[in-house]
Amino acid sequence: MKPRLPVVTSNYEKSFTYKDQMERYKLASSQGFYYECIFILYAMLEDRLSSFLFHAGVVNKTRLKITSNKEVKPSLIEIINPGKSITITVKKIQSKIQIMQKILVWSKSYQADETSQKYQDLLAIRLNNSSGRDEIIHILSSIGNWCEARNELVHALMNKNTEELENAIKSVVEEGYTHTRKLDNFVQSFKVRNVIRKQFNIQ
Repeated sequence: MKPRLPVVTSNYEKSFTYKDQMERYKLASSQGFYYECIFILYAMLEDRLSSFLFHAGVVNKTRLKITSNKEVKPSLIEIINPGKSITITVKKIQSKIQIMQKILVWSKSYQADETSQKYQDLLAIRLNNSSGRDEIIHILSSIGNWCEARNELVHALMNKNTEELENAIKSVVEEGYTHTRKLDNFVQSFKVRNVIRKQFNIQ
């Protein structure tokens, strides 16, 4: 039976939850509970990726599917899968990473019209004004590799040398923490004065 846990319903609750989990992470890290650390970091990374896709207008309000908005979806497909009609999925963390990376890379070369109210122009302008975009493009690849390392460590728990595993997981935790903080800073910057969802009434 799946546990039915209440979800956050406001920005205040979200902020409180994030701070609470960060405190839990610091406590676990200080006491050497590194598996709890990677569990928390993985959840934070996925949440930050999901937040970016939400505020970029990529996903619907449940954050489980790409938006069906008639103004936005055609532009998104052209950005993410130019010239193709491949189904875009946002359920897995690696898919979120790939979509975000494609959007950021696209924004570097797209010549936005500052006077336009079209989705792609507003998106590019907001990204151009977000702090650390170029660095995040490269960090996203590292985050993808980090997630794979995390998965390998989890599955290796019962069949690897304990001492070697302890050293490896500590290194993965430290790297994951750095990635999480940088991604969070970028997403926070991207959200400032971001009116994309409201502008296009993305549901």
